[in-house]
Amino acid sequence: MNDLTKIYQTLFKYFGPQGWWPLLDCEGKNPTKTGAMQGYHPSNFKLPTSNLQRFEICIGAILTQNTSWVQVEKALQNLKKLNALSPEAISTISENKLKEAIKPAGYFNQKAKKLKLFADFFISLKGKVPTREQLLSVWGVGPETADSILLYAFHQPYFVIDAYTKRIFSRYGLFTADHILPISYHELQNLFHNDLSRTTGDRTAVLNTSDMTTHKIIRKDSTVVPKKIQRVFWARKCFAFSWLDHARNAVRSSKPIMIQHDRHFDMPKDYKVFNEYHALIVELAKRNCTKQKPKCESCPLNESCKKLI
Repeated sequence: MNDLTKIYQTLFKYFGPQGWWPLLDCEGKNPTKTGAMQGYHPSNFKLPTSNLQRFEICIGAILTQNTSWVQVEKALQNLKKLNALSPEAISTISENKLKEAIKPAGYFNQKAKKLKLFADFFISLKGKVPTREQLLSVWGVGPETADSILLYAFHQPYFVIDAYTKRIFSRYGLFTADHILPISYHELQNLFHNDLSRTTGDRTAVLNTSDMTTHKIIRKDSTVVPKKIQRVFWARKCFAFSWLDHARNAVRSSKPIMIQHDRHFDMPKDYKVFNEYHALIVELAKRNCTKQKPKCESCPLNESCKKLI
């Protein structure tokens, strides 16, 4: 069992199911959550079930940029009072009225523009699931927001890499956040995609970064590569194998295959693990692994964490 799986099991046992993404019309509660407690639906992965719920998650993912969920919830409640929680309503509401409603979420001038552009984009989908490339083409939607939308609104298996993920796992020792070759969003995402993969076989064994805290990378001259760059090396090696696998498949099938830098071929079919894991990371970051003065003594990962603070 690799480190990422162990961490997931430890966090799940400690915090329990989180019930993400919270929805205003959901009456469920999660007493273990920090901050807002309404709208969660632990162990219910069927939600969202309607386009309106999907759209609410999408605009929530945009509004939560650079702010807390408590503030986003206030903005969403304001939109609900205006009957403006649909793409059509956001598209037609006056910009000044929209800015005033979402003011609690901060950066309301930019976010109002983002919401209007996204509402038009959502309408153009006509109920279809967007691709990651389509989402990233919308102004104001970056990798983290796009992956949040895909995972929580459309049940697509993309692991969300946010500031909490980077903070926790750099302190844990999975990688070093400030070394000479900083790990990128996609490299860190690939580590999760690979280690949490449910596929089996020799190929998975090669790509899997199991036991990353002790594994040594050896060059042909038997020299040990410094541990400082081992994890980045593995992440980039994983992507290289992914690229080669796509190329081999293209040759075998004689059909053109698009090689996507942002999506790994060895992703698990079940999005639920990604959903739960990311929510548990957020909860840990809010309760224990805070930006300032982390509470390491009561942290469920205290015994295994290297505490690289």
